[in-house]
Amino acid sequence: MKRLLIIAPLLTVIALVGGLLIAENRAHESLDAELREAVSEVAPAKDIRETNVRGRPYLVSAYHHEVSTAYVEMAAPQGAKRERLLVQNLDLGTHRAGAVRTIVEVAYPASEADLAKNAKANSPTLSGKGRKVTYEARLNDGAMIIDADGGASPEPIAIHAVDGSKVTHVQATKEGLVVNLVARDVSLPRAQG
Repeated sequence: MKRLLIIAPLLTVIALVGGLLIAENRAHESLDAELREAVSEVAPAKDIRETNVRGRPYLVSAYHHEVSTAYVEMAAPQGAKRERLLVQNLDLGTHRAGAVRTIVEVAYPASEADLAKNAKANSPTLSGKGRKVTYEARLNDGAMIIDADGGASPEPIAIHAVDGSKVTHVQATKEGLVVNLVARDVSLPRAQG
């Protein structure tokens, strides 16, 4: 009888914790699916490689029908090494996001690769061997165009940017160029169908 008095409450706690873990996992799966649907017009399913929804507990996010932060890893478009979306404060009911950032990593043109080892943190400029190359980026009809003052420019790249995105930062790193674009307070178009 004493064992039953000890085991019954313990089993109840285990069942409650297990149920919460299952509910948390299902909430995460639901948020992931809703995120994919919300970005589907910007990032078609065939281009999405992985999503990473942040903001635990997921049950609370699902209850409020929102995703505070999520990363969407895209298939790298031709000419890029990597492309990601960072979606912040997404209302899953209205598909309105506080911000959608597009982060694109691009390799240097072969003629500039030797300068990469001299890349300085948080700078759009490479220098060395008596040369200086400064990079700028802009969007033009869905293509990201990187201009190089003093060197060769990469080819234009078709990216998954939200309408209204603006280039906020270009950084020359040892691995390549990193271009950040952001659209703030945007309504993501709903998928047709």
